[in-house]
Amino acid sequence: MRSPVFKASVLAFAACAVFSGCSCEEPVKTTRVAEEFTVVQGNPAVDTGKPAVQQEEAQTPQFQFNVPRQCDFFQQNAVRKVDILWVVDNSGSMKSSQANLAAEFPKFIDALVSLQPPIDFHIGVTSTDTENTQLIYNAERDGEFPPDRNGTNGLLHGFDLTEAGGTSGRYIACDAAGNCNVPRSSGVGNNVAAAFEQMSKVGTGGSAVERGLQAAYLALTRSDNLRAEDPRSADISKKYPFIRPDAALFVVFVSDEDDSSCAPFVPLNSDGRPVSGEPCQADPGCRCDAASLTYGSTNYFVRFLESYKNFGHSDLVAAGAVVCTQKEPIPSQGGDPDFMHTGCPDDGTGIAYFGERYIDVASKTGGTAISIRGSFANALQSLGFAVSGLRQEFRLSRGPMTETIEVYVTDQDSARCTSDADCEAGQICRGATCALRVEVGARSLQGCTPSELPLCETEGASDCRPALEYCKCDASSFRNIIRFNVDGQPPAQSSTEVCYDVNTNFNQACQ
Repeated sequence: MRSPVFKASVLAFAACAVFSGCSCEEPVKTTRVAEEFTVVQGNPAVDTGKPAVQQEEAQTPQFQFNVPRQCDFFQQNAVRKVDILWVVDNSGSMKSSQANLAAEFPKFIDALVSLQPPIDFHIGVTSTDTENTQLIYNAERDGEFPPDRNGTNGLLHGFDLTEAGGTSGRYIACDAAGNCNVPRSSGVGNNVAAAFEQMSKVGTGGSAVERGLQAAYLALTRSDNLRAEDPRSADISKKYPFIRPDAALFVVFVSDEDDSSCAPFVPLNSDGRPVSGEPCQADPGCRCDAASLTYGSTNYFVRFLESYKNFGHSDLVAAGAVVCTQKEPIPSQGGDPDFMHTGCPDDGTGIAYFGERYIDVASKTGGTAISIRGSFANALQSLGFAVSGLRQEFRLSRGPMTETIEVYVTDQDSARCTSDADCEAGQICRGATCALRVEVGARSLQGCTPSELPLCETEGASDCRPALEYCKCDASSFRNIIRFNVDGQPPAQSSTEVCYDVNTNFNQACQ
């Protein structure tokens, strides 16, 4: 009997025979590939010699380090609008310094009110005193007390010229049309300089612990400085807040001692070192214990200022310091331990201590420091501030090889381009937009050109300020900036591109 399997096989074979299209052969699993070849004539041979190294002529191209190229981009402010806060030391040692300030402040204010076209500015003054509820005056040192006793804990010290037929206010305000809350006309009690002079007299009876950085923080966070007193008022100092969100902000510290806005605040031992863990009983004689601060590091105040105008707008804020910038040996003063300190020797206006913390904050926010012994005639420019409200200084992100610095300025309405031929004479195509290349007239590692020098009229001239310069340092302050010395340059809403080879050995040391 046949098995079922055998029967199934026979039936399958029969089915294949019936249908002619069916193939019963197994599929081919491999295929031979026919490759073309050529028979080479000759006898086969095997190399039996020793291996040999083929000698090739060595290639020696020029060797050089790959230097990084950096380009920094900066956007100019859109408006000529600036708010300026002065924080003035009102301790007992400021008698001589305040007399100098009173004489020099009018020169500063005259530089603002005489600008054409006029700019929109606010000026306020507070003191370094954060302990007392109001300003304290010493009749012997300060003379007549002003009507306004505000000026501590971040309150603004205003002016009152009503007895002389003038006006009063918490701060000075002038708009871009030339309108001010103090008439510009000359006459007793009837001009901006007189108001500013009164505001600057904060007395010398204040706290001996000068907390200038803390006072600035309080002033910039007080609600009465951030809101309008009366939005419907015709007085522009009441119609708008002192600190405006769309204005540049400059904070200027004036003191003959270093800042004490810190904790712990400790006494110094006989060699001038802070005594950690021991509370300060009286000042002078105490300093910030920098090695173990729980509050008040300079970096804290730097971050506060840099973020004040919100993320991406740190360039709208800068600090300046009018302090002692020298580190000469000076004797101890009343209350200080008996050892040699560093600062400015007595020149007839008294001894001043080195303002290290103020200088550090100024440097890290793009500002600088000038000597408290100097003239205020060019104070704003010396401090790195543009009186027009437009930026004139731009801090580089890295250390440059100074001879490789290139600067390009692009106006807001610059033409689009694909090549230099699409641009006007003197311009080049940068990033599909026509830009003007500005020559760097001076490249200094020691200091910026003195602001009292005149502008250079010809390229390469000496004893003058070039239109554009690079400064690594200014006095003892680290800057690393390019500075435009022509006010109003770069123009509003323009962009500035600074390209340079990176100096890998760059350091931030300044003599």
